[in-house]
Amino acid sequence: MPWFSACAPARRSIELFYGFLAVIDGQSYFERLAGISAQFDLTLRAIKGFRGSNEAVREYLADDLASLRGFLTEGAKETGFDFAAHWVFSEDGSAKYLDGVKAALPAQLETVLNRLRQNHLILLVTCLEAALKEIHRAILKKEPRLLKADRQIPLGRLTSQPLSEIIDEEIEREVQSLDRKSIADRAEYFDKRLNVSWFDGTIVPLAEPVFNLRNTILHEDPNAKVSESNLRLAQVVCFSLPLGCIMQAAVLFPDTFKWGNTSLRGMKEIMKKQGRIK
Repeated sequence: MPWFSACAPARRSIELFYGFLAVIDGQSYFERLAGISAQFDLTLRAIKGFRGSNEAVREYLADDLASLRGFLTEGAKETGFDFAAHWVFSEDGSAKYLDGVKAALPAQLETVLNRLRQNHLILLVTCLEAALKEIHRAILKKEPRLLKADRQIPLGRLTSQPLSEIIDEEIEREVQSLDRKSIADRAEYFDKRLNVSWFDGTIVPLAEPVFNLRNTILHEDPNAKVSESNLRLAQVVCFSLPLGCIMQAAVLFPDTFKWGNTSLRGMKEIMKKQGRIK
């Protein structure tokens, strides 16, 4: 007998307990991601504007030279060494230094732009993974019978802990376990166990290169290039996948999920055609 079924007398209290879950709103998730993208876009525009402004570049170079001179001046106070004759204080030496900094600036800016695209992609994927775990967790809390029926729970644990605490721990164990699996495995789990389709699996080939690039940056090559097309693909995946899941979950569990004030009639029809609901 499945362990959860064996606890039938306490099931009603668990259902009542989880009836007060906070509602997950797809619109809030959309606004969060849109805000993140707007912030990165603003920063990118600022950098491109700086690159195209001769006045801004001149001010940057002047500040850079002043900073270097200030560093040496402070060093002279600490060490007693006279840096007055250092080339950075001479007209010819400072001019050559500024020419070198100016020549290196385009490459530096390209590196900065790539860093921003890297961090944008990483943050998008982080938000996506957090959302998928939140959706997974909320569905299991709403319907704990979806937990693995053959999971063995030690008797001592059943007699020493409140059932609600055990359910919470089992839910978290399953949520974290799924998070470590491949994108394809997660898509299959959502489809078969939670009755939530990842666009019939068609988004998996799009999501895999996004996740692979994120992993490459974090674990293999911190200088990996992220192109504008890489970033656009990440935005498509990270916006659409959780929102599709939330809309389906809102049909299945309308008291736990919603999509703003939007009618879910269209999603209901799609899920009926798929045989997911009657």
